[in-house]
Amino acid sequence: TGLRGDLIPVDHPVWARMAAEMAELLVNLILIASPGQILIGGGVAMGQAGLLPKVRDAVAERLNGYVLGMDREALDSMIRTPALGDDAGPLGAIALGLDALAAEKQPA
Repeated sequence: TGLRGDLIPVDHPVWARMAAEMAELLVNLILIASPGQILIGGGVAMGQAGLLPKVRDAVAERLNGYVLGMDREALDSMIRTPALGDDAGPLGAIALGLDALAAEKQPA
């Protein structure tokens, strides 16, 4: 499009394509790893409020009832943005570092 993701209009056709591509990835992830949560962050996902509902719809369509209990409602709670928003990456790294330090201090 030649535009930053946050500047692309919500009704632009690129979002349908983006949702379809993300859905392909997430369906494979669900079928291979059975994750409890899938958090999608970053500028595009966080900047386009309409993207995740399109992704969830596309995932539900592709799964087509194949995974028991994985209906559209379940996908709403499974595929979401991080609660910490744009701070999830740095704060997650700090949390991992603190966990490693705490584990290092515990006697073997």
